[in-house]
Amino acid sequence: MLLLAIQHAPALIAHGRQWLTTPRYAALAVVLYVPIKLLHELAHGLAVRRWGGKVHQAGITLMLGLPVPWVDASAATAFTERQQRIIVGAAGMMAELALAAVALPLWLTLSDGLLRDAAFVTLFIAGVSTLLFNANPLQRLDGYYIATDALDLPNLAPRSRQWWQDVLRRRLLRVPSAEPMVAAPGEAAWLAAYAPLAWLNSLVIATLAVAWLGQLSLLLGLVGGALLAWQMGLQPMISLLGALRRAAMLHQGTARRWHRLLLAGGVLLVVVLLLPVPQRTRVQGVVWPPEQSQLRADEDGFVTELRVADGSQVSPGEVVLQLANPALQTELERQAARVTAFEAELVQALPGGMTESNSPSGEGRAGDARAELARAQAELERLVERQAALSVRARIGGRVALPQAADLSERYLRRGSLFGQVLDTTPPTIRVALPESEANDLDGKVRSVSVRLAASREHAHEAKLLRDGAGAVAQLPSAALSQRHGGPVPTDPQDKDDLKPVRPVVMLDVQLLAGSGVAARLGERAWARFDAGYAPIAWQLAGSLRRELLRRFNPQL
Repeated sequence: MLLLAIQHAPALIAHGRQWLTTPRYAALAVVLYVPIKLLHELAHGLAVRRWGGKVHQAGITLMLGLPVPWVDASAATAFTERQQRIIVGAAGMMAELALAAVALPLWLTLSDGLLRDAAFVTLFIAGVSTLLFNANPLQRLDGYYIATDALDLPNLAPRSRQWWQDVLRRRLLRVPSAEPMVAAPGEAAWLAAYAPLAWLNSLVIATLAVAWLGQLSLLLGLVGGALLAWQMGLQPMISLLGALRRAAMLHQGTARRWHRLLLAGGVLLVVVLLLPVPQRTRVQGVVWPPEQSQLRADEDGFVTELRVADGSQVSPGEVVLQLANPALQTELERQAARVTAFEAELVQALPGGMTESNSPSGEGRAGDARAELARAQAELERLVERQAALSVRARIGGRVALPQAADLSERYLRRGSLFGQVLDTTPPTIRVALPESEANDLDGKVRSVSVRLAASREHAHEAKLLRDGAGAVAQLPSAALSQRHGGPVPTDPQDKDDLKPVRPVVMLDVQLLAGSGVAARLGERAWARFDAGYAPIAWQLAGSLRRELLRRFNPQL
């Protein structure tokens, strides 16, 4: 199974990114989660019975609104053989991984449909989530008990917390513990590392859960964020400070030290939060040609002739590429025939024609013919202009850069398609994409800009902000800015071109200063840094939190 999963990892990852967050897969996950976990708990119970233990209790509890089965496998703690305890702890995961081993080949062989979707969801729940959560020793689940039995570290989690409290008492308050913890040889490193790592792991998982809730509903995200701040931040801090305070008050001479520590900590916190630090925004972009140097198709058409070679010099107004549009040519000929017909009709309506123009009906017909002729001529002029636009001309002089010159012959170009640029002495321009919230924060505050190009990331080049984003756009200028191609912007999984962002973004243009001497390639990645002066750390943290809420939470619910 492992080799098969590694072999098809790109397809699995791409499929998961595209479908796991859809309502269809969410509904399948809700339906399949309970039977998969029932198999998990049944494996624990059978493993306990295998070595003579008894399962006294079993039932169903609620977790995030879902019914989750459970069994009491505590009888395994009485097993004298370490291997038996480890197998009992691993039995549930072994059952789920066996189920995942069946689901993977099914997903690879079945055609698209409900069964294939169910196989992928089963693979994700029984394989990926089991390894990430149940097998994680930093959570009080199967992986924790397996690790503590394998390493002979009983009660590692509570003892690690107690170890840290004892250390803080001794180092901060100089108060010895009433019952000092005795650590076995080599155990101190585990005790020191486990509690902070477990807290950090829980913080990451809880943050991801809050982000997921926020995508469903703004209210759920805010409530989850408040609970996260309380359970992972304020509550542990209050509990620790309370334990230290009680220890300080039990010994003479330490109360004053405790108060000094509180005062120093408060002053340090205020100073750190109010300390002005550089306010900088770093964002990825691509080298983008200035508007006047871009070579774009002004009309739809097939490439019939490439008039200049890649790298050759052109003058302003020189034809670079010739397009052909048979449909436009047919429409032009039809419109020319209509103009001729209206001209003939007008001649007939004028004096001396077949229609007597002096009569009221003749004058009216002549007026109608003039109006129809004027409209037809205006339409013909518009079509002639479109026909002339099939000759793509350079707007400035310079050297032509055609990255796909070999593929242009007989290629169909849509109106607005960018196929090259004219390079002159103008410094390169970088186009970057920013979320609306970040762009609003930069509005009018940018003091300086620097750019690093992918070809020379060790050198920072001074630049200037050419154009503030006039508004959010719903299409990226290049797929290189999408997350799928290594950029910063998440795009719609349904968009094959990876140009449609999930949320609208604001485009900014940055130009290197004259005299930089940098020759950047069209489409090359670049990183722009906007310097907005100085601001207190607290202000910047609040701004970052607000931007994350706007970017990740669903404002509609």
